[in-house]
Amino acid sequence: MIPKPHRCHCGDSVDTYGHHGLSCSTSAGRFSRHSTINDIIRRSLATAHVPAVLEPNGLARSDGKRPDGVTLIPWRLGTSLLWDVTCVDTLAASHIQATTSMVGAAATSAEQAKRRKYENLDSSFIFCLLE
Repeated sequence: MIPKPHRCHCGDSVDTYGHHGLSCSTSAGRFSRHSTINDIIRRSLATAHVPAVLEPNGLARSDGKRPDGVTLIPWRLGTSLLWDVTCVDTLAASHIQATTSMVGAAATSAEQAKRRKYENLDSSFIFCLLE
C-alpha cells in the first residue's frame, strides 16, 4: 500500500515515500530496532560466557541517561566493554544535506555526538558505538 501524503501525530508532513516513520520521534519502530540490537549484543556476549547488563545503574551521565550495556567482567586489559547503539536515519531532514554529499555523513555525525555524550566515561571503559 502506498501511503498518501498526510500529517503525522508529531506534526511533521509525511510524503508518499513514507520515510518519515524511520526518524519520527513518536514511531515505535525506532525503539524496537534499538532494543533488538541491544538484545542481540547481550545474548551474543552470553553465548561467549561474557556476562553483561543492559542500561547499567551507576554509569549515568550528568543528564541521567545511561549507556546501553556493559560487560561485568573485563573485556581487555582489565577494562569492561561499554556500548551504546544508535539507529541513524540517513533520510531524516536533519541529515539529508550532509548525506547527499558524503557517504556515511549521518553515521559520522552520530558517532561524534555519542563520543561527546560519554566522554566522562571514555577513559574508564572500552567504549564501542554501534550504528
